Amino acid sequence: MKIVHVVDTASRHAGGMFESVKGLARAMLIGGEQVSVIAGLDRWSDNDRETWAPVPLSEVPTARFADKILGRSMIAALDAAAPDLVHLHGIWGVAARATTAWVRRSGKPAVISPHGMIDPWAWNRSRTKKRISALIWEGRLLRSAALLHALNPDEAQAISDHRFGTPVRVIPNGVSLPDKLSDRLPEDGRRSLLFIGRLHPKKGLEEMIVAWGLVQPAVRAAWRLTIAGWDEIGLLAKLKSQTNALDLTRDISFIGPVFDAAKDEAFRAASAFILPSYSEGLPMTVLEAWSYGLPALMTDACNLPKGFREGAAFRITTDPASMAVAMDAVLLDETRLSAAGARGRALAEKDHDWAAIGRAMTAAYREIV
Repeated sequence: MKIVHVVDTASRHAGGMFESVKGLARAMLIGGEQVSVIAGLDRWSDNDRETWAPVPLSEVPTARFADKILGRSMIAALDAAAPDLVHLHGIWGVAARATTAWVRRSGKPAVISPHGMIDPWAWNRSRTKKRISALIWEGRLLRSAALLHALNPDEAQAISDHRFGTPVRVIPNGVSLPDKLSDRLPEDGRRSLLFIGRLHPKKGLEEMIVAWGLVQPAVRAAWRLTIAGWDEIGLLAKLKSQTNALDLTRDISFIGPVFDAAKDEAFRAASAFILPSYSEGLPMTVLEAWSYGLPALMTDACNLPKGFREGAAFRITTDPASMAVAMDAVLLDETRLSAAGARGRALAEKDHDWAAIGRAMTAAYREIV
């Protein structure tokens, strides 16, 4: 069985899909499947291409009208690959338009992973533009797909609410477990509360900075807020200006985008992780934090309720005052933090091993083909 994963971009520009699609494709390749990836080119492609090895990766132009709107280069790449099944990741870009045309013409089955892009928050953002696009491309593809892949039960419900009439299956994201965890001894005596992700309004970063200014002085004396991420839309300047206006420059560090060894170093230097997001599919960074034995502070929108049930995470909201109260309640309680970190590591090992997830996805493909 020949499988091709299709995504708008194979660079950091894809956000969490940069890691999740890579991890899935690699797990399936190691499992003995014939797997490759087709993606669009962008300005970060040269930086990030090598991280996909050993997964075969084909990148095609997407800038011209014929490529951006009609997806002709991506369709040609699909023709050349001649897969038995195509798996589309994300639904509002050139990959979806190309997959729609190729599936209709070839008659081959498609699996679609929306990656949170059908959740209410995401669906309502740029709503008019998405409705028009859905009428022309995505709606037809979602109704004709062989399977819609949800990352968690909440996403499955959000997909079902649209009544596409397509089967939905829940298979979570996976994570690679680091071999050895450090003791995380900060050089300046202050522990690190880490955020990693795209710098985007949906991540709740402005609210998080306000909340950090509201926590009790003892928390800021013991902790530093570390923000790591790629400045996708120019939000960094606003966040730094906000930090300066609140006189928090000594308490908040912006360390830029982190990948590979730099990301590993950031996780190892941290003592807890935070994601105050408005909308997620199933956030890779929380799974990664758990794999490093870090307790997570996160919103319900992260779609990992088992983290709260199992005591691996602490619930926060996007309201700054409420977020500050939650941080005050846990960041000075070493016993609770340590226990939550251990439970997070156990969850990552039990439920999010890439090898098992690769096997589950392959089984779904075989049922279809």
